Amino acid sequence: MPSTNDLQFGALRDKLQRLPYALTISNVSLPDHPLVFINSAFSRMTGYGEEMLGQNCRFLQGDLENGAARAELRETLEGRKRTQVVFHNQRKDGERFYNLLLLERLRDFEGLPSLAIGSQFDLGPDNPEHTGLFEDTTPGNPVIDVTHQAKAIQFERRRVVADAAVRLIQSWCVLNEVLLRD
Repeated sequence: MPSTNDLQFGALRDKLQRLPYALTISNVSLPDHPLVFINSAFSRMTGYGEEMLGQNCRFLQGDLENGAARAELRETLEGRKRTQVVFHNQRKDGERFYNLLLLERLRDFEGLPSLAIGSQFDLGPDNPEHTGLFEDTTPGNPVIDVTHQAKAIQFERRRVVADAAVRLIQSWCVLNEVLLRD
């Protein structure tokens, strides 16, 4: 099985680097699920770069409370399902922000480590529960309605990109599995 340092993704790596949204890949077959890939959008968002490869992504949490989000994340990784969870994080410079994490664990592929793909979205410094970001609103105020519709479209677009990245990586894994057998 290739080590985490050998997991290069070939030409796919360049495509993942150019994605406009933050993307990380972790090796969940190793203790503490270290990062094996960080794209440039993640680096721009957090201030952290490839020096964090080999670390668990919890460095973003610092000493901030995220108990419920962590529990949901553990359940997702154990159950091999997909989740969307909000973490209170901090950037390398100490600035705090809320981070919407879309996480999916890929199925295991022969000869490759188990991977989890995370796509992170900066929700800003205000708690999304307090701003109504995820609440449905009753129609009435056209400005609020348009604002919520715009945010919903923005998040849906990001989910589509995250899903496409997951499918690309799964395809890459399938191709590698087939090539390893031949």
